Amino acid sequence: MMKRNWKVLTAACVGFMIISGSVLAAAPDVRLFINKVEFADSALMLNMDSGTAMVSLRSIVEQLQGKLTYKDNSIYVTMPESSILTMKVNSLEKALIAESPEEAVLTWIRGVQKRSGAMQYAVLSPALRQNTKQEFEDHIWVTGGSSPHMGKVEQLHSREITSDKVQISFDYPLVVMNETIGTGSASLTVEKIPRESSDYWAISGIDLKNPGDTGIMIGANVPTIPYTNTQYNFTMTLPASWEGKYEVVDNVSGFAGHNLDFINKATKYGILFTISVWSTKFWEEHEKEIHGQIRATKIGEQGDHVYIFHTPSDVQYDPSDDKATEDYQTMFRDVQAIRGSFKIKE
Repeated sequence: MMKRNWKVLTAACVGFMIISGSVLAAAPDVRLFINKVEFADSALMLNMDSGTAMVSLRSIVEQLQGKLTYKDNSIYVTMPESSILTMKVNSLEKALIAESPEEAVLTWIRGVQKRSGAMQYAVLSPALRQNTKQEFEDHIWVTGGSSPHMGKVEQLHSREITSDKVQISFDYPLVVMNETIGTGSASLTVEKIPRESSDYWAISGIDLKNPGDTGIMIGANVPTIPYTNTQYNFTMTLPASWEGKYEVVDNVSGFAGHNLDFINKATKYGILFTISVWSTKFWEEHEKEIHGQIRATKIGEQGDHVYIFHTPSDVQYDPSDDKATEDYQTMFRDVQAIRGSFKIKE
Protein backbone atom coordinates (compact mmCIF):
# COMPACT_ATOMS: atom_id res chain seq x y z
CA MET A 1 0.00 0.00 0.00
CA MET A 2 1.30 3.49 -0.82
CA LYS A 3 2.90 5.55 1.93
CA ARG A 4 1.31 8.72 0.59
CA ASN A 5 -1.81 9.92 2.42
CA TRP A 6 -4.85 10.61 0.30
CA LYS A 7 -8.59 10.62 0.45
CA VAL A 8 -11.09 9.67 -2.21
CA LEU A 9 -14.84 10.07 -2.20
CA THR A 10 -16.51 7.50 -4.42
CA ALA A 11 -20.20 6.86 -4.85
CA ALA A 12 -19.47 3.48 -6.38
CA CYS A 13 -18.14 2.25 -3.03
CA VAL A 14 -21.36 2.81 -1.09
CA GLY A 15 -20.72 6.45 -0.42
CA PHE A 16 -18.04 6.13 2.26
CA MET A 17 -15.09 8.49 2.64
CA ILE A 18 -12.15 6.20 2.03
CA ILE A 19 -8.58 6.73 3.19
CA SER A 20 -5.36 4.84 2.58
CA GLY A 21 -2.00 5.00 4.34
CA SER A 22 -3.21 6.54 7.62
CA VAL A 23 -3.30 4.95 11.03
CA LEU A 24 -6.54 5.86 12.81
CA ALA A 25 -8.34 4.75 15.95
CA ALA A 26 -10.06 1.40 15.55
CA ALA A 27 -13.84 1.30 15.40
CA PRO A 28 -14.93 -1.99 16.99
CA ASP A 29 -18.60 -1.00 17.20
CA VAL A 30 -18.99 0.00 13.53
CA ARG A 31 -20.07 -2.71 11.10
CA LEU A 32 -19.90 -2.56 7.31
CA PHE A 33 -22.52 -4.13 5.04
CA ILE A 34 -22.42 -4.20 1.24
CA ASN A 35 -25.62 -5.41 -0.40
CA LYS A 36 -26.71 -6.72 3.03
CA VAL A 37 -23.56 -8.85 3.39
CA GLU A 38 -21.38 -8.03 6.37
CA PHE A 39 -17.64 -7.62 5.87
CA ALA A 40 -15.12 -8.00 8.67
CA ASP A 41 -13.77 -4.63 9.76
CA SER A 42 -10.25 -6.06 9.85
CA ALA A 43 -10.44 -7.19 6.21
CA LEU A 44 -11.28 -3.70 4.99
CA MET A 45 -9.29 -1.86 7.69
CA LEU A 46 -12.43 -0.08 8.86
CA ASN A 47 -11.83 2.91 11.14
CA MET A 48 -13.62 6.05 12.29
CA ASP A 49 -12.23 9.57 12.10
CA SER A 50 -14.40 12.36 13.54
CA GLY A 51 -17.59 10.56 12.58
CA THR A 52 -16.39 9.61 9.08
CA ALA A 53 -16.22 5.90 8.24
CA MET A 54 -12.95 5.07 6.49
CA VAL A 55 -11.67 1.89 4.86
CA SER A 56 -8.74 0.85 2.72
CA LEU A 57 -9.58 1.82 -0.86
CA ARG A 58 -7.63 -1.10 -2.29
CA SER A 59 -9.36 -3.59 0.01
CA ILE A 60 -12.88 -2.45 -0.80
CA VAL A 61 -12.20 -2.20 -4.55
CA GLU A 62 -10.83 -5.73 -4.58
CA GLN A 63 -13.78 -7.00 -2.51
CA LEU A 64 -16.04 -5.57 -5.23
CA GLN A 65 -13.99 -7.43 -7.86
CA GLY A 66 -12.34 -4.25 -9.09
CA LYS A 67 -8.71 -3.28 -9.64
CA LEU A 68 -6.63 -0.44 -8.17
CA THR A 69 -3.27 0.75 -9.46
CA TYR A 70 -1.01 3.65 -8.48
CA LYS A 71 1.10 5.18 -11.23
CA ASP A 72 2.69 8.55 -11.84
CA ASN A 73 1.24 10.06 -8.68
CA SER A 74 -2.28 9.03 -9.76
CA ILE A 75 -4.75 6.44 -8.52
CA TYR A 76 -6.62 4.36 -11.11
CA VAL A 77 -9.71 2.41 -10.07
CA THR A 78 -11.34 -0.01 -12.51
CA MET A 79 -14.68 -1.44 -11.41
CA PRO A 80 -16.65 -4.34 -12.96
CA GLU A 81 -18.97 -3.36 -15.76
CA SER A 82 -22.13 -3.45 -13.65
CA SER A 83 -23.90 -1.36 -16.26
CA ILE A 84 -23.29 -4.09 -18.82
CA LEU A 85 -24.67 -6.72 -16.42
CA THR A 86 -27.74 -4.53 -15.86
CA MET A 87 -28.29 -4.29 -19.60
CA LYS A 88 -28.03 -8.07 -19.89
CA VAL A 89 -30.65 -8.55 -17.18
CA ASN A 90 -32.94 -5.98 -18.78
CA SER A 91 -32.52 -7.69 -22.15
CA LEU A 92 -33.45 -11.07 -20.66
CA GLU A 93 -36.52 -9.58 -18.95
CA LYS A 94 -37.66 -7.96 -22.19
CA ALA A 95 -37.30 -11.29 -23.99
CA LEU A 96 -39.66 -12.84 -21.42
CA ILE A 97 -42.39 -10.19 -21.79
CA ALA A 98 -45.59 -12.05 -22.62
CA GLU A 99 -47.67 -11.31 -25.67
CA SER A 100 -50.57 -13.43 -24.40
CA PRO A 101 -51.97 -14.49 -21.01
CA GLU A 102 -51.01 -18.10 -21.67
CA GLU A 103 -47.43 -17.14 -22.44
CA ALA A 104 -47.15 -15.30 -19.12
CA VAL A 105 -48.47 -18.29 -17.20
CA LEU A 106 -46.24 -20.80 -19.01
CA THR A 107 -43.17 -18.68 -18.24
CA TRP A 108 -44.20 -18.46 -14.58
CA ILE A 109 -44.71 -22.24 -14.44
CA ARG A 110 -41.26 -22.84 -15.89
CA GLY A 111 -39.81 -20.43 -13.33
CA VAL A 112 -41.42 -22.40 -10.49
CA GLN A 113 -40.22 -25.70 -11.93
CA LYS A 114 -36.67 -24.38 -12.33
CA ARG A 115 -36.79 -22.61 -8.93
CA SER A 116 -35.95 -19.38 -10.73
CA GLY A 117 -37.33 -16.39 -8.89
CA ALA A 118 -36.02 -14.11 -11.64
CA MET A 119 -38.08 -15.90 -14.29
CA GLN A 120 -41.23 -15.68 -12.17
CA TYR A 121 -40.58 -12.02 -11.37
CA ALA A 122 -40.16 -11.18 -15.07
CA VAL A 123 -43.83 -11.93 -15.82
CA LEU A 124 -45.38 -10.26 -12.77
CA SER A 125 -47.36 -7.04 -13.00
CA PRO A 126 -45.68 -3.82 -11.83
CA ALA A 127 -47.77 -3.80 -8.64
CA LEU A 128 -46.99 -7.43 -7.80
CA ARG A 129 -43.32 -6.83 -8.54
CA GLN A 130 -43.25 -3.99 -6.06
CA ASN A 131 -44.86 -6.16 -3.38
CA THR A 132 -42.56 -9.14 -3.89
CA LYS A 133 -39.14 -7.75 -4.83
CA GLN A 134 -37.82 -7.67 -1.28
CA GLU A 135 -38.91 -11.24 -0.60
CA PHE A 136 -37.26 -12.46 -3.81
CA GLU A 137 -34.07 -10.68 -2.77
CA ASP A 138 -34.27 -12.17 0.73
CA HIS A 139 -34.30 -15.63 -0.84
CA ILE A 140 -31.50 -14.75 -3.30
CA TRP A 141 -33.97 -15.22 -6.17
CA VAL A 142 -34.32 -18.95 -5.47
CA THR A 143 -37.77 -20.39 -4.78
CA GLY A 144 -39.29 -23.81 -4.21
CA GLY A 145 -37.59 -26.65 -2.37
CA SER A 146 -35.79 -29.89 -3.03
CA SER A 147 -39.05 -31.86 -2.95
CA PRO A 148 -41.78 -32.05 -3.85
CA HIS A 149 -41.55 -29.93 -6.97
CA MET A 150 -44.07 -28.89 -9.61
CA GLY A 151 -44.24 -31.46 -12.37
CA LYS A 152 -45.39 -31.08 -15.97
CA VAL A 153 -48.59 -29.09 -16.45
CA GLU A 154 -50.71 -30.79 -19.08
CA GLN A 155 -53.52 -28.28 -19.65
CA LEU A 156 -54.45 -24.66 -19.01
CA HIS A 157 -58.06 -23.54 -18.55
CA SER A 158 -58.74 -19.89 -19.46
CA ARG A 159 -61.71 -17.74 -18.47
CA GLU A 160 -62.08 -14.17 -19.66
CA ILE A 161 -63.03 -11.79 -16.86
CA THR A 162 -62.83 -8.64 -19.00
CA SER A 163 -61.17 -7.83 -22.29
CA ASP A 164 -58.05 -6.89 -20.32
CA LYS A 165 -58.15 -9.55 -17.60
CA VAL A 166 -58.04 -13.35 -17.85
CA GLN A 167 -58.08 -16.07 -15.22
CA ILE A 168 -56.06 -19.19 -16.02
CA SER A 169 -56.30 -22.28 -13.83
CA PHE A 170 -54.47 -25.58 -13.95
CA ASP A 171 -53.57 -28.64 -11.92
CA TYR A 172 -50.01 -29.83 -11.45
CA PRO A 173 -48.44 -33.02 -10.11
CA LEU A 174 -46.34 -32.90 -6.97
CA VAL A 175 -43.25 -34.92 -7.79
CA VAL A 176 -40.66 -36.55 -5.53
CA MET A 177 -37.91 -38.70 -7.07
CA ASN A 178 -39.86 -38.98 -10.35
CA GLU A 179 -42.94 -40.21 -8.51
CA THR A 180 -46.19 -38.25 -8.19
CA ILE A 181 -47.26 -38.01 -4.56
CA GLY A 182 -50.19 -35.64 -4.96
CA THR A 183 -51.80 -32.89 -7.02
CA GLY A 184 -51.74 -29.15 -6.61
CA SER A 185 -54.06 -26.54 -8.10
CA ALA A 186 -53.43 -22.98 -9.20
CA SER A 187 -55.47 -20.05 -10.46
CA LEU A 188 -53.58 -17.08 -11.89
CA THR A 189 -55.02 -13.70 -12.82
CA VAL A 190 -53.34 -12.18 -15.87
CA GLU A 191 -53.90 -8.57 -16.93
CA LYS A 192 -53.02 -6.51 -19.98
CA ILE A 193 -50.53 -3.84 -18.96
CA PRO A 194 -50.60 -0.65 -21.05
CA ARG A 195 -47.25 0.56 -22.33
CA GLU A 196 -46.28 3.32 -24.74
CA SER A 197 -44.48 1.02 -27.17
CA SER A 198 -46.90 -1.92 -26.95
CA ASP A 199 -49.16 -3.52 -24.36
CA TYR A 200 -48.16 -6.76 -22.69
CA TRP A 201 -49.65 -9.37 -20.36
CA ALA A 202 -48.49 -9.92 -16.79
CA ILE A 203 -49.61 -11.89 -13.75
CA SER A 204 -51.39 -9.76 -11.15
CA GLY A 205 -52.72 -12.45 -8.83
CA ILE A 206 -51.61 -15.93 -7.75
CA ASP A 207 -53.95 -18.27 -5.88
CA LEU A 208 -52.90 -21.80 -4.97
CA LYS A 209 -54.77 -24.56 -3.20
CA ASN A 210 -51.73 -24.98 -0.95
CA PRO A 211 -49.20 -22.14 -1.36
CA GLY A 212 -46.45 -24.12 0.35
CA ASP A 213 -46.81 -27.44 -1.45
CA THR A 214 -43.66 -26.91 -3.53
CA GLY A 215 -41.66 -25.02 -0.93
CA ILE A 216 -40.98 -21.29 -1.06
CA MET A 217 -43.70 -19.63 -3.13
CA ILE A 218 -43.45 -15.86 -3.50
CA GLY A 219 -46.35 -13.66 -4.52
CA ALA A 220 -49.18 -16.10 -3.85
CA ASN A 221 -52.27 -14.95 -2.00
CA VAL A 222 -52.29 -16.77 1.31
CA PRO A 223 -55.31 -16.94 3.65
CA THR A 224 -54.19 -15.29 6.86
CA ILE A 225 -55.10 -14.84 10.50
CA PRO A 226 -54.10 -11.84 12.63
CA TYR A 227 -51.77 -12.09 15.61
CA THR A 228 -51.93 -9.25 18.13
CA ASN A 229 -49.74 -8.90 21.18
CA THR A 230 -51.36 -6.36 23.49
CA GLN A 231 -48.65 -6.61 26.15
CA TYR A 232 -45.83 -5.62 23.80
CA ASN A 233 -47.97 -3.60 21.41
CA PHE A 234 -47.38 -5.19 18.00
CA THR A 235 -49.24 -7.15 15.34
CA MET A 236 -48.33 -9.69 12.67
CA THR A 237 -50.10 -11.65 9.97
CA LEU A 238 -49.85 -15.44 10.12
CA PRO A 239 -50.90 -17.98 7.48
CA ALA A 240 -54.33 -19.43 8.24
CA SER A 241 -52.67 -22.87 8.11
CA TRP A 242 -50.91 -21.97 11.38
CA GLU A 243 -54.15 -21.81 13.36
CA GLY A 244 -53.99 -24.21 16.29
CA LYS A 245 -50.47 -25.34 15.36
CA TYR A 246 -48.34 -22.93 17.36
CA GLU A 247 -48.01 -21.44 20.82
CA VAL A 248 -46.13 -18.42 22.13
CA VAL A 249 -43.93 -18.75 25.21
CA ASP A 250 -42.65 -15.61 26.93
CA ASN A 251 -39.20 -16.21 28.37
CA VAL A 252 -37.52 -13.59 30.54
CA SER A 253 -33.93 -12.89 29.45
CA GLY A 254 -32.06 -11.42 32.41
CA PHE A 255 -31.34 -7.73 31.99
CA ALA A 256 -32.19 -7.78 28.28
CA GLY A 257 -35.95 -8.15 28.43
CA HIS A 258 -38.30 -10.78 27.03
CA ASN A 259 -38.04 -13.44 24.32
CA LEU A 260 -41.32 -14.45 22.67
CA ASP A 261 -40.74 -17.93 21.25
CA PHE A 262 -43.19 -19.08 18.58
CA ILE A 263 -43.20 -22.84 19.01
CA ASN A 264 -44.40 -25.58 16.68
CA LYS A 265 -46.82 -27.76 18.64
CA ALA A 266 -46.16 -30.92 16.63
CA THR A 267 -42.56 -30.99 17.89
CA LYS A 268 -43.60 -29.76 21.36
CA TYR A 269 -40.39 -27.69 21.68
CA GLY A 270 -39.35 -26.59 18.16
CA ILE A 271 -38.91 -22.82 17.99
CA LEU A 272 -39.97 -21.42 14.62
CA PHE A 273 -38.82 -17.89 15.35
CA THR A 274 -38.37 -15.49 18.24
CA ILE A 275 -39.29 -11.87 18.72
CA SER A 276 -37.21 -10.39 21.50
CA VAL A 277 -38.36 -7.25 23.26
CA TRP A 278 -35.19 -5.85 24.74
CA SER A 279 -34.16 -2.56 26.23
CA THR A 280 -32.61 -0.20 23.72
CA LYS A 281 -29.60 0.23 26.00
CA PHE A 282 -28.95 -3.51 26.12
CA TRP A 283 -29.20 -3.79 22.31
CA GLU A 284 -26.86 -0.87 21.68
CA GLU A 285 -24.28 -2.18 24.15
CA HIS A 286 -24.34 -5.80 22.97
CA GLU A 287 -25.41 -5.66 19.31
CA LYS A 288 -22.09 -6.78 17.87
CA GLU A 289 -21.75 -9.61 20.38
CA ILE A 290 -25.30 -10.76 19.63
CA HIS A 291 -24.65 -10.78 15.89
CA GLY A 292 -21.67 -13.03 16.52
CA GLN A 293 -23.97 -15.62 18.11
CA ILE A 294 -27.30 -15.45 16.23
CA ARG A 295 -28.74 -13.92 13.07
CA ALA A 296 -30.71 -11.15 14.70
CA THR A 297 -32.52 -8.34 12.91
CA LYS A 298 -33.92 -5.22 14.50
CA ILE A 299 -37.48 -4.86 13.14
CA GLY A 300 -38.83 -2.03 15.28
CA GLU A 301 -38.33 0.36 18.14
CA GLN A 302 -40.75 2.01 20.53
CA GLY A 303 -39.97 4.05 23.59
CA ASP A 304 -37.01 2.60 25.44
CA HIS A 305 -37.14 -0.87 23.89
CA VAL A 306 -36.43 -2.55 20.56
CA TYR A 307 -37.96 -5.52 18.76
CA ILE A 308 -35.45 -8.10 17.52
CA PHE A 309 -36.35 -10.94 15.14
CA HIS A 310 -34.25 -14.12 15.05
CA THR A 311 -34.53 -17.78 14.09
CA PRO A 312 -32.86 -20.78 15.75
CA SER A 313 -29.39 -21.78 14.63
CA ASP A 314 -29.79 -25.47 15.45
CA VAL A 315 -32.25 -28.25 14.51
CA GLN A 316 -35.57 -27.86 16.32
CA TYR A 317 -37.17 -31.23 15.57
CA ASP A 318 -36.49 -34.94 15.87
CA PRO A 319 -35.51 -36.14 12.35
CA SER A 320 -36.76 -39.63 13.20
CA ASP A 321 -40.30 -38.24 13.62
CA ASP A 322 -41.31 -37.78 9.97
CA LYS A 323 -44.71 -36.23 10.68
CA ALA A 324 -43.44 -33.64 13.16
CA THR A 325 -40.45 -32.86 10.94
CA GLU A 326 -42.67 -32.19 7.93
CA ASP A 327 -45.04 -30.06 10.01
CA TYR A 328 -42.17 -27.95 11.37
CA GLN A 329 -40.47 -27.51 7.99
CA THR A 330 -43.74 -26.55 6.29
CA MET A 331 -44.42 -23.86 8.89
CA PHE A 332 -40.83 -22.63 8.89
CA ARG A 333 -41.11 -21.75 5.19
CA ASP A 334 -43.58 -19.01 6.18
CA VAL A 335 -41.32 -17.35 8.73
CA GLN A 336 -39.72 -14.68 6.53
CA ALA A 337 -43.09 -13.55 5.19
CA ILE A 338 -44.35 -13.30 8.78
CA ARG A 339 -41.38 -11.14 9.69
CA GLY A 340 -42.33 -8.75 6.88
CA SER A 341 -45.82 -8.35 8.31
CA PHE A 342 -44.60 -7.08 11.71
CA LYS A 343 -46.10 -3.73 12.73
CA ILE A 344 -45.98 -1.71 15.94
CA LYS A 345 -49.42 -0.53 17.03
CA GLU A 346 -49.81 3.23 17.11
